[in-house]
Amino acid sequence: MSKYTPEQFRFPTSLDEIGIDLGLQRLPKETLNAYRRRLLLHSKEPPSPKRKSIVQTPQRKVGLFEKRVLEISLVTDSEGVPLAKDPRLEIKSCEIHVWENWNYGKSDPDYIINTNLKENAYFLKEVYNQLSLIPFLSIEKSLEYEDYLKSYNIKIDDTDVFYRLSVLNGSTFNQLPISNVRSAYFGDPFVFASAVEDLNSMTQPGDYYFDKINGRLFTYSIARGSVEGVYSSFPFNMMWQPVKVFEVNDDTLKEKTRDLLINDEGNLERLLLNSYGAKIANSILIEHPLQWGE
Repeated sequence: MSKYTPEQFRFPTSLDEIGIDLGLQRLPKETLNAYRRRLLLHSKEPPSPKRKSIVQTPQRKVGLFEKRVLEISLVTDSEGVPLAKDPRLEIKSCEIHVWENWNYGKSDPDYIINTNLKENAYFLKEVYNQLSLIPFLSIEKSLEYEDYLKSYNIKIDDTDVFYRLSVLNGSTFNQLPISNVRSAYFGDPFVFASAVEDLNSMTQPGDYYFDKINGRLFTYSIARGSVEGVYSSFPFNMMWQPVKVFEVNDDTLKEKTRDLLINDEGNLERLLLNSYGAKIANSILIEHPLQWGE
């Protein structure tokens, strides 16, 4: 009598049809809920050549998801004004940089947290402890936070956000839907001819006052045209990635990819590629040989 060995067979569903259209197939043993979540993310934010997309989409291919671990807010005074003059936070490959007054990139970071070295902030609990010591920031743990997640996998990101309002309200006051504005460029050179220090200084057509902290725009004449620029987005959600994406030309990555050598000045400098750095370099050369090999 013949013997039969039962085999599992995965019947296709409507989600699989959607996945074919989106170029995202269901993985073996992946639940329908997890697959639905991946497809939803893929449809809302499809992959593109932009930096933001390259950083956040690779986890979808392997069925993993980012974790929201920390929420970073600004500490304000009794009048609601942030203690920091021009706050900025940037997460790089191996370091977290925090500025109290970024000053259009003219200032060095006030705080640097190393997320690569075991003696510094190797796990998220050390990142949380060090960020909590910064007086102008307020740190809260999110639901997906875990003490012993490796800090190196924190998503590369920063608080800089580009904004553009194509049409301003036809009045002498406009409340922008943003705050902590760093720069503003106006489309009408006549209404926005001369920036003044306060409301009382507006005396003639072309004068305007911009309260960048609260996003309040006052003009002597009726406002028209557009405004665009960059603002510092807080609260800032720090994300943790199961699949780390980083920029190869990031200076902070040298600590992880290069060993120390003595340079021409007799000082130690990270110059020699280690095994990890060589692996990255070889992967790049396979895609773009630059006349080195095939």
